[in-house]
Order: sequence, then structure tokens, then C-alpha cells
Amino acid sequence: MDGEGGQQRRGIKEFLLGSYDFKYLCMPVFPYFRGPGRRGVPPPRFFSVNEFLGLFVALVMGLQHALAMVGGLITPPLLISNLAFGNRPNTKTPYAEGSPAELQRYLVQASLIVCGIMTFFQVAGFKIWRTPFMFGSGCLSCMGVSFTTVPIATAVLTVLIKEQGMTFEAAYGKFLGTCALCAIIPLIVAAFPIKVIRKVFPPIVCGVVIMMIGLHLIGAGFKNWGGGAFCADNYLHPPGTRACFLPASYPNGTSYLMPSQCWVGPGIKCGDATKTEPLLGTGAGASGAAESEVAWAAACLEGLAAVPRFEMTYGLCGKGAKESVRAVVGALEAAGRDAAGLKKLYKLRGSLPAPRALELELGASIKFKGKKYVTTSKIDTAPGITFLWTTTFPLGFYAPAIIPLCIVFIITSIETVGDTTATLEASRMITEGPDFTSRIKGALLNDGISGIFSALATSLPLTTFAQNNGVISLTNVASRQAGFAAAFWLFLLGILGKVGAWITTIPEAILGGMTTFLFANVIASGIKIIINGDPLTRRSRFILACSLALGVGVELVPTWATNTLWPITPGMNSGTRGVRDAIILVLSTSFTFSAVVAIILNLIIPADSTTLPANDGSGKDDSDVGKEGDGEFANVAHDVAVPTVVSVSKNVEDKTSRV
Repeated sequence: MDGEGGQQRRGIKEFLLGSYDFKYLCMPVFPYFRGPGRRGVPPPRFFSVNEFLGLFVALVMGLQHALAMVGGLITPPLLISNLAFGNRPNTKTPYAEGSPAELQRYLVQASLIVCGIMTFFQVAGFKIWRTPFMFGSGCLSCMGVSFTTVPIATAVLTVLIKEQGMTFEAAYGKFLGTCALCAIIPLIVAAFPIKVIRKVFPPIVCGVVIMMIGLHLIGAGFKNWGGGAFCADNYLHPPGTRACFLPASYPNGTSYLMPSQCWVGPGIKCGDATKTEPLLGTGAGASGAAESEVAWAAACLEGLAAVPRFEMTYGLCGKGAKESVRAVVGALEAAGRDAAGLKKLYKLRGSLPAPRALELELGASIKFKGKKYVTTSKIDTAPGITFLWTTTFPLGFYAPAIIPLCIVFIITSIETVGDTTATLEASRMITEGPDFTSRIKGALLNDGISGIFSALATSLPLTTFAQNNGVISLTNVASRQAGFAAAFWLFLLGILGKVGAWITTIPEAILGGMTTFLFANVIASGIKIIINGDPLTRRSRFILACSLALGVGVELVPTWATNTLWPITPGMNSGTRGVRDAIILVLSTSFTFSAVVAIILNLIIPADSTTLPANDGSGKDDSDVGKEGDGEFANVAHDVAVPTVVSVSKNVEDKTSRV
């Protein structure tokens, strides 16, 4: 029945539950018990962008999207905040003024809050008054923290903290201020036609850059896999002298790093005592006797790190396969105990009911020789409710980071075009014409405003995420109400202080196992972009080879650009020094170097004639491998891969989006 204004009046039941087919959702269909003539299971009902879901269904669907994102959202702040831990060499002066653990918890929660706020605006798609433009895409497209900024942030913070002697808070504030300035790049990109953007940044360029980002980040994931990045660099080395670079200054005040030999004491125990009991290393106890601790990259830590991977496999398999995989998962979880405990566990598995066997598995995975891998001290001391700006950082500006960050925001802008296009396709909306252009430009405007707001809100820059496209394809729900619910869940997780503290208690080994998989998926996404978007012609192969050769080379030999390529001289003024530092930062960061090379070669190398139709009347030439790619980004995957909750979604996204 229609009410005033033409709106349908809904009862309490429909308002809460909507019209979703819960029987279809909850009742399984067995493959060998279908009736005669039934060839398969029909897909679930499709809910369009503006269709009503019902409060309960919207909350459930929104929770799926939030869980699909949360693994990618928390990883960048966790990686960046690791730089706050530890002390300066040969001193007891910490890198951070405040508690590193508290800084880490705050950065995680700030990221969740900012993502929730900006996801709301992205999904809403507000019309800008008296203009044909929108603010936001107006579809089920979520915002998340970009992995693309992590390598630049790590490089900048390392220079400011370890070479210029700043605290973590001051260095992070300078990086945020520079990000706020460079975040205008998506706003500028939004002013150009879509065809121009795709022409300048075709798939061969974006794919190479995304591959190099994943390659760069895998190193950090592997260090965490063994027990932590700081521990990987400081664990149990013998005392002696090592080549090092010490901060020094010329008489005119120009700072530089002076090659020297530094005495390095024996390796230290490392690890965060506020969240784990078994620290890494071997030392002496109070009685002078040897006190055994877990070693860095020990078998128990490797086993813990492998648990997320096998849980992903567990989620990908059918019901019968899950029981088989569970045995492998149990073995890995039990790796933290000694051989007797492992033998006892598998001796009892056959005689105990499943819940009791699972309890033993969990007990084996949370302790090492009676010491807990995870303690609750962080959770106990965390506030119940928190918000933005409870911890602040002095905003500043670091000029050498401008060029690398501009490249980063150009890359995220191109990804936004592809991710939003994929969302519109999964939502069964048109991907051409004025409405499509308006939504793409609205997403770019939201990216730019989100970059500025996130920096002012003490969070890393945001960009449009793509993993929720798989959730849309699997559930057949593209309603914006699910997007609003996802924004609500992200905001709620952010303001609950206990949730943020719980996230920061994840052991480094578990985090390393998860992020290594995510970063490897980034490489796979880059390969997919290249294969789907641009045939490997002679021209594209040359661009790919040149950009990968230089990018991978710098990744393997980072001192190639930082050693004597452009040395600092006594007469170098501050302006020249700033330009020099910016160029060295671009050349020493693998993905920015690859991006610059790929963009330049793409603009100056003419199209290969073998990609054009032959004029001899016989159709295409024998060497023709396909028409030159025009930069279709509909299948672009974002730089954050799908977390464990919905890792299956990307594998079926292309097929199910056409149902």
C-alpha cells in the first residue's frame, strides 16, 4: 500500500527482516538428492542498489563486508607502528615518547573509525549542489587504508627517526602533513576525462606497479612471520664491529650520514612483553642458570604463522574436505608444544569427542612450555570507548616525500577507477555514459577528500577497496543499505577500545603468516591486471622488462641508489639537498622507480604495428596477438587481497558477477 509521497508502508516484520528468502539461505541442497529434471540450484535473489533489505538483513550483509575488509584495514597501521618499538643504538632512549603499544592500538582504531566515516559518504553519493557532480560513488563501494603508502611511510619514518633523530610522533606528524598536501592529486585526476586517464595509465603500468608493491611488502611479512621485524634485525648476533652510517654535519650545517665502524653488542631478547610471555632470545635467569626462550623463526612460530593459511584452505574446501584439513590445522597448532604434547594430542584425538579435541588443539596453540603466546594485559588496560584525536601528532611537512607520495596518489586514483567500475558491474549497473562518469568522478572526489581528512584525523591515506565486490557477487546483494551497515560496523569496531587492543595482541607470527599471503595476492593482482588488460606484445614486453628489471634490482640491492649515486657535498644548500633526497627516495623505492619508468616508456614508445589489423584483405596478420589494450580496468583487483573470511570470493567473482 502506498503512503504519502509514494513511499510504501512497511510492517514491523518487513522493516526488520525485509523480503529476503531465509529458507534459501538456511536450507542446504544436497547434490545427489535433487528432484528429477533439476539441473542445479538457482542463484539467490538479486537486490539492486536502492532496494530495501530490512534492518536485520542489512546488518548481517554489512558485517560480511566489514569482516572482508578488516584484515586489510588493520595491517598498514600495525606495520607502521612497529617503527615505534625499540631503543636507539647503544642507548636506552626509546624511539617513541609515549607507549608504543598504546600508539599501535590508537592507530588501528583511528583507521577503523575513519574508514567507517568515509565509507558512509562513498555509499551515500551526495549530489553537489548546482553541479552535475557527486561526492561519493553512490553504490556499495567501501573505503579502506591503502597498502600503497606503506613502503613510502616506512622509508620516510626510518629516515626521520633513525637518521635525523626525531621521535616517532614527530616523524609521523610530518608524514601526515605531507599526505594531506599530496591528497589533492585525486581531485586533479577527477577533472580529466576517463579516456585520458586510461590512456596515460594503461594496465601494463598499473600492473607493474602493483606487482612491485607486493614484492616490497613481502619482506616485512616474512620478518613478522619469524617473530617480528625488529627481532629479525636485532636477534642474537655476536658482539663485534659492523659497518654503519652515523649522523654528522658539515660546517655549514648540512647534515649527512658518515660511514663508520660501530661496536655492536650481543643480540637482545625482543618481543612485546605487554602481549606475550615467551620473548625471543636466550639469556640468564635470576639464579644465573640458562633461561631458554623461543628462538626467532623457531618451528613453533612457523607453525603459528601457517595456521591462517590452512584456515583459508579450510574455508575454501567443501564440508568433507574440511574434516581432512582440520587434522593438518591441528598439527600446526600443536607445533608450539614439545613432542610429548604433540603425541598426547593425536593419541587422544581418536577417542575424544570433537569439542574436546578442539579444546586441546587451542590449548596447544596458545602456549609455549607453559608460557602464553598472548596475554590480556593490553586488553585489560585499554579504554572501553575511544575516538579520534585522543592521541595527537604535531603536523609538519617533509619535502622529499612529495614526489613519491604524488606517484602513490596517482596509482590509488587509477585503482579507484577500476575498483568502482568493478563494483558497478557486480551491481548490474551501466558502465558507460554520463551516470557512469559521474559516479567515477564522485569516487575520485571522495578519495581526495578522504586523503585529506584521514591525515587530519591521524590515519594513513584511504582509497576505494575492491574485495567487497566478491561479497556482492556471492550474496547477490548490491543494496546501499548493506554499505551503510558496513560503515556502521567499522565505526563501532573503531570506537570500542577493547577491540583495538585485542587486534594489537595478535602475535607477530600470526600477523606475518596472514600478511605474507595478502602481499603475495597483491603480486597476483598485478599479474592479473597485465594479462587481462594488455596483450604481451613486443612493446608491452619491453615496458614490462625495463620496469621490472630496475624495480626488482633496487628491491634486491637498495644501496644502489643510496650509496654514492648522488653524494652529499659540503657546499650543498638546503634546496638542492631537498631535491636530492626526493630523487633518491624515488630511486630507492622499488615501486616508485618502476612506476616512473613504465609511465615514461608508455608515453614515448609508439604502438606496435603487429597489434593493428592487417591491410592485405586477409584479416589479421599471423603475428597479431590482439588489439592494443585501451586500459579496461573492470577486472582490476585492489592492492589489499581478500582476508581469510572471504578469500574464496575473488576466485569466483568473474563468474558469479555475470549470473
